[in-house]
Amino acid sequence: GSAATVWLMKISIISPSELDATLRSRWLAILEGQPLLGSPYFAPEFVVAAGAARPAVRVAVIEAEGRVAGFFPFQQAWGAGRPTGSTPAGCRACGTSAAHARPPGAAVPRRPRPRPTR
Repeated sequence: GSAATVWLMKISIISPSELDATLRSRWLAILEGQPLLGSPYFAPEFVVAAGAARPAVRVAVIEAEGRVAGFFPFQQAWGAGRPTGSTPAGCRACGTSAAHARPPGAAVPRRPRPRPTR
């Protein structure tokens, strides 16, 4: 069999206004390497603008192997994350460097939903 690769990640939650020039530059570099994330809704400029209009917007900054490996913008609503500046039907994505890319659903393990009690 083959051994699985394990990355220890650090995730920091920040306000879009805290994205400094270094973080924005890294975010843009990651987007350049991921053509499927070419939508302007995944750009740091959009997230900063959305954050100025909606105070619940946040960015998860993902670090692996000592460097920033990805960004996950979201909007906090009712104890859950929603797409930034959007309705629940909007699109979601996590921009990560190619070295840390995962198949859909692999980055965050799914937990079973609790069944409602009657």
